[in-house]
Amino acid sequence: MNVILIIADTLRYKNCGFNGYKPEYSENKASPTPNLDKITEKSVIFDNFFTQINCTHPSFTTMLSSRYPVSHTIISHASLHEIIDGVTMFPQILRDNGIKTVAVDNMYRWFLKGFQDYIHPIGEHAIRNTFSVDADKVVDKAIDWLKVNTDDKDNFFMMLHFWDPHVPYLPPKKYEGIYYNGNPRKPNNPNYPSMDNVRDKLDLIFKGFTGRWKGIKDSNWFRAQYDSEIVFMDEEIGRFINFLENSNLLDDTLIIFTADHGEALGEHEIYFTHVHLYDEMMSIPLFIRYPKQFNKNGRRKALIGNVDLAPTILELYGIDIPDYFEGKSFLQVLEGKTDTHSDKLYMFEHEAISRRGIRTSKWKFIKNARENEEENVESRLQALGYISIALETPEEKELYDLENDPDELTNVIEKYTDVAQELEDDLENFVSNICERIGIEDPQQEQELEPWGDFENVKEWVFLLSERNKKFKDYDP
Repeated sequence: MNVILIIADTLRYKNCGFNGYKPEYSENKASPTPNLDKITEKSVIFDNFFTQINCTHPSFTTMLSSRYPVSHTIISHASLHEIIDGVTMFPQILRDNGIKTVAVDNMYRWFLKGFQDYIHPIGEHAIRNTFSVDADKVVDKAIDWLKVNTDDKDNFFMMLHFWDPHVPYLPPKKYEGIYYNGNPRKPNNPNYPSMDNVRDKLDLIFKGFTGRWKGIKDSNWFRAQYDSEIVFMDEEIGRFINFLENSNLLDDTLIIFTADHGEALGEHEIYFTHVHLYDEMMSIPLFIRYPKQFNKNGRRKALIGNVDLAPTILELYGIDIPDYFEGKSFLQVLEGKTDTHSDKLYMFEHEAISRRGIRTSKWKFIKNARENEEENVESRLQALGYISIALETPEEKELYDLENDPDELTNVIEKYTDVAQELEDDLENFVSNICERIGIEDPQQEQELEPWGDFENVKEWVFLLSERNKKFKDYDP
């Protein structure tokens, strides 16, 4: 058996057709994921799959290592902090067990550990750690590798990282009008949601692209471009699946599709970015296709985190799961033998603000991980689009009744103080036990928050990242 892990950056579960999504803002109600929808007809879909952190580098690290962010210590994106010694990525274990390993990705750093072939989708001399990578380039490289590496009987593991639909929401030109009719600078709908109410709430990265978007008045234009990016990526994934089928690889290949985190498109007054621990950011898609072994077209309701992905993949290959993995395999859920897995999941954030939380099937509790005493806290939050925090003093603690308030609109912490205290104690004990076991200080207390609020414009931010790229440590695969 071969395994292909497809990870879509910034894809929230809400916007997947196989989750019932239809663009309410658009006259076109078609699913943006028709190819993925078709694949799910012979797949098992997981409706309660969540990331442990809301940005790319930490989330990928958790998926590959089966360790929570406070354990592997990568808690913010593209920081100079390096992963601690002794963290093993599951592709290293696959490689050591005779599985061919390949990734089409551009993040490098510790993400290449265990991959015998690590392929930049644009080329080995292209800029690393950029999110300007189009889906067709990823598929081209994946197909090129498969054409020359699947003649023998060796099993392989492939990871594909699609950056669509990450900001700046720039699909190929022909896709721009799929979900938007007319001119967004002169909207047809007199009741359009005005950018006048949004423009000052946009994050630093988003504002960096105002040249192309200058004068756009309708905020639905950007929601349409997000969905159009998904359409483009979906078509390319469909092309990839067709190649597998035409090459007689599909039947013996298990397909896993997921994301690293989601995106807010205006919910909670957070626009076009992924901050805070609400489900727009934390709820991500997951389906697994291998109809010869697992029931097709099934759905699972078990609570599962992306920390559980690595042990599941090892068990699928028949490889022993290391004791140091912090996630646990959900193979029995996949097989339909049970529909329970975890009774709680832990989640973290350390970009604009340092927060952490715990969720069960009924409750979600969120708290500040440390005091926010920095003078530039408001500008830093504003720089990352954290407008709900920038407009008022951040609530130190939040509690949501997910059964009765799935959109997380009403903080009920004053009503259920005992519940909140029990969840907070559990959360803090979890973090302290990890730190004590590994012998580290709490990373959310030790690591500085990112200095986004210090920047006048996105060019200064891009310059910082390019300078950091020069300082990143090189890792041996």
